[in-house]
Order: sequence, then C-alpha cells, then structure tokens
Amino acid sequence: MIKGFIRYERKNGVEYASVYRGRRIGSKKTNDIEWLGLVVDKEKGVYRSRERGTFTFTLDSGVFEQQPTIAEKLILDFVDSYFLNELLMRYGYTELIETVFGEKTDTVMSLIFYRSLGRMI
Repeated sequence: MIKGFIRYERKNGVEYASVYRGRRIGSKKTNDIEWLGLVVDKEKGVYRSRERGTFTFTLDSGVFEQQPTIAEKLILDFVDSYFLNELLMRYGYTELIETVFGEKTDTVMSLIFYRSLGRMI
C-alpha cells in the first residue's frame, strides 16, 4: 500500500486527478505529485492521459494497468435540420431564396441553418 492520497480537481466542468505522496527530507515535509489525468470512472479508478492512454490506478496497489482502448462512435442527428428544411420548402421560402440569390443559394441556406440551429448543434 502506498502512502498518499488522490486529489480531484474540477476545471471547466471536467474532473482531473493527481496522486500526492508525502515524504520527509530532514525535518521538512514535501509532496511528490504525479498527474493521473482525466477522471473516466472515479469509483473504479479509471483515468485517461495522453502519455498513458486509458488506465486504472489504485493507491492500494500503486500499479498502472492499461485498459483496452475503445473507439468512440460518431452519432449524428439531423432531425432539426430536416425539419427546418421541410418547413422552408412547404412555405415556399426555398424557391424565394433560389430566385433572389441564384448561385449563392447554398451559401444563404447554410447561413440560415447555422443561425437557426447553431445553439442546438
């Protein structure tokens, strides 16, 4: 068992962890700080850093055990943009924009979608 403790900090809504180990040099007490990284699962002791990847760490064993890396899945949702496109087509705004802007219709439509859905995407 390693003497020390794990300190958790929250920065910009993300939780990070470090290991603090106390030792004495003569009569002075100092802390050796080891950066663990991003907290993935606090209860299981799973962390992620650029150097080590995803790993588990416990103070009892003091061992860094690598975890298999799982690729993240990309989840896309186009319901809001589909709904807005159908609404613009149904009320004739798409034809109006094509008539007024001609070649630049795609750019204008992109701007409309960006401004309308920007907070949701």
